[in-house]
Amino acid sequence: MDILEKLESKILDTISSVEELRSELGNKKDQLKNTNAQLIESDAERLSLRSELETTQQEVQALQHEKQQLQDAIEVLQNEKAQLMEEKQNVINEVEQLKQDITQLTHEKNAWATKVESILDVLALAEEEAAAQKTA
Repeated sequence: MDILEKLESKILDTISSVEELRSELGNKKDQLKNTNAQLIESDAERLSLRSELETTQQEVQALQHEKQQLQDAIEVLQNEKAQLMEEKQNVINEVEQLKQDITQLTHEKNAWATKVESILDVLALAEEEAAAQKTA
C-alpha cells in the first residue's frame, strides 16, 4: 500500500499543482486582459494625441501663412509710407519755393508801389507847376 499511498499522494499533489497552475493561468489571463485594456486605452490616447498634433500643425501652418501675409502687408505699407514721405517732402519743398516766390513778388510789388507813388508825386508836382504857370 505504500505504493498506492505514494501514488495517491502524487496524484493529489499533481491535482493541487494543476489547480495552482489553473489559478495562475486565470491570474495571468486577468493580467493579460488588463494589459490589453491598458494597451487599447493607450492606443486610443495615442490616436487622440496624433489627431491633436495634426490639428496643431494645421493651426501652426495657418498662423505661419497669416504671419507671412501680415509681413507682406507691412512691407506694402512701409513702401507706401516711404512714397508718402517723399511726396510730403516734395510738397514741403514746393511750399518753401512758393513762400520764396511770394516774398519776391511782395518785394517787387512794394518796389512798383514805390515807383507808382514816385510817379504820382511827380505828376502831382507837374500838375501844380502847370496850374501855377496857367495862373502866372
